[in-house]
Amino acid sequence: MTRREEEEEAGEASASSTPRREEGRRQEEEEASETSTSLTSRREKEEEVGSVAQMQYRTKIFSILDRVLVALATVKLAAMMASSFASADPLLGSARRD
Repeated sequence: MTRREEEEEAGEASASSTPRREEGRRQEEEEASETSTSLTSRREKEEEVGSVAQMQYRTKIFSILDRVLVALATVKLAAMMASSFASADPLLGSARRD
């Protein structure tokens, strides 16, 4: 075999391996893209879960604050009513005037 024939055979071999290499690169790129997409979607889901948990926490805090405010208002109303009854004259049934 001459050198030229060897070069032609080497060229044919590399030409046939080039599409294989390109196909392999495409597969690697697709896998990398899928991995990137799945990581991105996972991060988005984690952020959504985090924001939902934060909203639930805030709702719980506001619920507790609401209960505390209602309890304080009830205590204040009871104190006002007790004060009003204490200042009333039991015999006359009317409020005492100072």
